[in-house]
Amino acid sequence: MHARNMPSSVRLAFWFWMAAIVTAIIELAIRLLADPRGLAETIAASGTELMVRGCAYVLLLMLACLMLWGSNLARHLLTAIYGAIGMFSLVVEPISWIIDGGNVVGFLAEADAAQWLITISRTAHIAAVLGGVWFGYRGDASNFFRRRRCASSTTE
Repeated sequence: MHARNMPSSVRLAFWFWMAAIVTAIIELAIRLLADPRGLAETIAASGTELMVRGCAYVLLLMLACLMLWGSNLARHLLTAIYGAIGMFSLVVEPISWIIDGGNVVGFLAEADAAQWLITISRTAHIAAVLGGVWFGYRGDASNFFRRRRCASSTTE
């Protein structure tokens, strides 16, 4: 696939997915560094979570690259895994906290630097996922994947 034939929305979707990885890593790093147990103990206690997250980031990178190279299946998997399930995991905690009576204004007034950075990175992560899905399904992107599908079926 030549880059000249690829719509900008597909490239933008790819870069939004890359931003999702970066913002997730930033949030994780801040959480690990801010934990009062200390970095070594926190990492030791979070081994399974870190492995799962690492695998998720690698899979996201692979799917985003495949999407960039024209895979419609990768685009749909990104949407299902990260745009739906992943998005749910990003918003369920804050929504549950609000439903349970969390005071947003009070939290923001009392938040320390780490909490602010985590909140900002989580918000940027959500925006990146929404951007990846949005640009991956814009009209020119959908037409691109449709043309790729038609071209591959005529060469078989």
